[in-house]
Amino acid sequence: MGRPLARRSSAERSRVARGAPPAVRVLRMLRRNIFLGLCVLLPIAIYAQSLGNSFVTWDDGLLILENPIIRRFTLHNIFLAFTSYDPELYIPLTFLSYQMNYAIGVLEPFGYHLGNLMLHIANAILIWRVFIAFTANCSGESRRSATVCARAA
Repeated sequence: MGRPLARRSSAERSRVARGAPPAVRVLRMLRRNIFLGLCVLLPIAIYAQSLGNSFVTWDDGLLILENPIIRRFTLHNIFLAFTSYDPELYIPLTFLSYQMNYAIGVLEPFGYHLGNLMLHIANAILIWRVFIAFTANCSGESRRSATVCARAA
């Protein structure tokens, strides 16, 4: 039997997992995929209603509708995205995403909202994978503590 599973190296845990009964392997796979599914489905459930909305009058006029930097996806405009700022923010990656949205759908709000939804999903998956990587070698109490901290954040 040997050492408890929590105190084994990752290679040992992997060997034990491969030798686990099929039902245990299926449950582990489902648990991994449930979190992945939540990372995809929760942002869709929360932001799907925004896909049919138009631009808002708050800052979309300044950042999208009247912004010459996003009108073309060229090296010069990419340079401008990193060297200019709106009166309050330095947001070059936002300008780059707006440039790509404009290149695909010009000023159709659906494309901008869909792009933001995809970015939210990608970030949720990224944060989940970082959490898994940071807690991969944790055992018992330290993994529970990390989980409580992640839920609190």
